[in-house]
Amino acid sequence: MSGIIIASDELRAEVDGSLSVCAPLDPKDFPDWQRLLTAENDPRNFLRNEWQKENDCNANSATSGNEVVEKRRKGKAGEQSRMFVYQGTEIIDGKLGQNTGTSVPAAVKLLKDIGAPLELEYPYSQYTRNRQQFDRWNTAAIKASAATRRISGAIVAPSFGEAKIHLALGNPIHWGHFWGLSFRTEEIVPGLTARVCRQYRRSHGSSGHATEVVWPVLTARGEWLFWVANSHNDKGFFISEPAYEEMRDRNYSPYGAYVLLGDESPHRQYEGQFNPMGID
Repeated sequence: MSGIIIASDELRAEVDGSLSVCAPLDPKDFPDWQRLLTAENDPRNFLRNEWQKENDCNANSATSGNEVVEKRRKGKAGEQSRMFVYQGTEIIDGKLGQNTGTSVPAAVKLLKDIGAPLELEYPYSQYTRNRQQFDRWNTAAIKASAATRRISGAIVAPSFGEAKIHLALGNPIHWGHFWGLSFRTEEIVPGLTARVCRQYRRSHGSSGHATEVVWPVLTARGEWLFWVANSHNDKGFFISEPAYEEMRDRNYSPYGAYVLLGDESPHRQYEGQFNPMGID
């Protein structure tokens, strides 16, 4: 089976050309961003462990990101959402039934243009490679529901320092990378040990995998790491700053990496979560 694929030049140009224009974040404009790192906002406390049944890491991870956006935008954790990205299928390219893999830009395009219905409405178990069956299931009501869960926009993944603020605001990063990664088991904070990827630029297998960067964590050593949700029922993993910078660099990881925006204006997101006068 194929995993994620490298997007065609045409699709990548289309998606990148439609992205929001977002100037680099200046930390001075977000002085209290670390106050957003609460247990309520921490996706590890409301995202379910996922175990992909089909070759659907792209859909699985992107909809986990969509859940984070919904939680922070609406103030409550939504039910697991679902995307019309299937094993070997990019619906937007009309490839249903062809085992060709899916691309990260395709998932971003779908979340922006179409959205994602709830899994309750369109379960992951409802799987087909028959276009006629899919069209029968893809009702007007399903499309209308999906449209209520579109992301506001997306940007190409920024530097680690800017990404910390985006993640704190509730803007996850949907990306793809070669698999497998090299991990070390480390103590993150007292009582929590986990796998950490500290180097990406190395020899990998030929297959690609999509995961979701969703939360910044300050370790007991004073180092920032990002927690990455995975669809392999393994409670995710952490990545260091050097590994993140290498994974988002298309010279080393050509699949693409994008911030999913809950609001096209990070400043508006920030002001919506803090009183601009500084009064509690």
